[in-house]
Amino acid sequence: MEDWTTAVKNDRTALERFSDAYQSVHGYLSLVVCAFGILLNSLNVIVLTRRPMINSTNCLLTALAVTDLLTMTGYVPYAGYFYCYASPVPEYGHRLGWIVYLIFHNNFSITAHTVAVWLTVSIAVFRYIVVCGRHALGARLCSQQRAKVAIVAVICATVIACLPNYVMYRPILYDASSTTHPVDGNWSTATRCLVLAPNDSDQTTVSPTTAVAGGAGSDEQLTAANVVGYWFDWNEFVTDTTRTINFWLFGVAMKVIPCVVLTVLSALLVRAMRLADRRRRRLLSQGRRLESDRAGERNRTTAMLVTVVLCFVVTEFPQGVLALLSGFHKHLFLAVYAPLGDVWDILVLVNSAVNFVVYCTMNRRFRYTVIDCFGLRAFHKGLGGVSGFDGAATELGTTQATSRIIQRRLTAMALPATTAGGDGAARGVTLAVDAAVTSGQSTESQQLITL
Repeated sequence: MEDWTTAVKNDRTALERFSDAYQSVHGYLSLVVCAFGILLNSLNVIVLTRRPMINSTNCLLTALAVTDLLTMTGYVPYAGYFYCYASPVPEYGHRLGWIVYLIFHNNFSITAHTVAVWLTVSIAVFRYIVVCGRHALGARLCSQQRAKVAIVAVICATVIACLPNYVMYRPILYDASSTTHPVDGNWSTATRCLVLAPNDSDQTTVSPTTAVAGGAGSDEQLTAANVVGYWFDWNEFVTDTTRTINFWLFGVAMKVIPCVVLTVLSALLVRAMRLADRRRRRLLSQGRRLESDRAGERNRTTAMLVTVVLCFVVTEFPQGVLALLSGFHKHLFLAVYAPLGDVWDILVLVNSAVNFVVYCTMNRRFRYTVIDCFGLRAFHKGLGGVSGFDGAATELGTTQATSRIIQRRLTAMALPATTAGGDGAARGVTLAVDAAVTSGQSTESQQLITL
């Protein structure tokens, strides 16, 4: 028996052997990433929902943090049981409750991840409108109310699109002592591959390869597991056509299309950033320091959001391309995509956990709010609260906070006029800013009109 197992192992491809080796550590690595990700996304939600941080962009970022938080929270029991305690193969003899959770986790993670995908697209679209349009028009189109509408629309559309997937699978009894089992042809890989299984895998004969699949269970444990347990299978009403539609919808369309859209929008945003940087340098050379600082801070906020978008594209685009090619070549799916199922999962988890680091390193307003929120001011020498253009220039602050800072600065600029003709000019500038806040207009555009 030992010689037969060794021969089977030697028969596997290098990618399959890598999959087996990585599968033994995937569960523990996923739990570590999820622990940090849950903590960091919780901090994201806390910071982004503080009163000085509430606006349309942060509304979308908060929804993204919540979906990432839900994705990683649901992954913890899955990784803990199927990778650390048991093994993600049917021969283990799983209890019915865990297979029900496996199907639930599959549907839940797909829904949450799809929502995160289209929220990321919404963030890029909102930012493109703000950066490439006129400030007053951008502020009106990308209001906080419209951001909430976009969030609700994305969630509703995703749930409706995922309805067919919710009824694709059912738990079944699995006899490990039998030779033929009605299970999915890709059950020895990660749950994500469960959705992308080929459409002709109704019946699968258990091969020696599956008996030595990696995981927490040893070869001896799997060989001796001649017990009746539970696994999953397609529902009886699921046809080949349904499976094909499911594959192209979730395996290809939900990955490739958003990645293409995000890539195009990122390129346009980078181009707009370069043009804005030239304008900022020109303003600085003309001595218009106030406007130059505002333009520079807007560019930094755009760069932060572009980084978030590109991190998503880097993790999702390879999966989408391989899934697209697998639609035409089934062998590519079985030989390349399926063995990398766990790798795709860990990449998604890492991408879901790093946004807090991106926000802190690339946005001063967010960083200072974290310091103020958690009483870390003593660790930031010389910080006396958020002041200057850290709050005024960035669009991650509220309109009210922005107006107060611009108000103080414009009042100071109007002091010479006060000396010449009383304080009427200073009050006029101040009232113009207050009027912009009351009417919901962009304070930046109103300031330019007033001056």
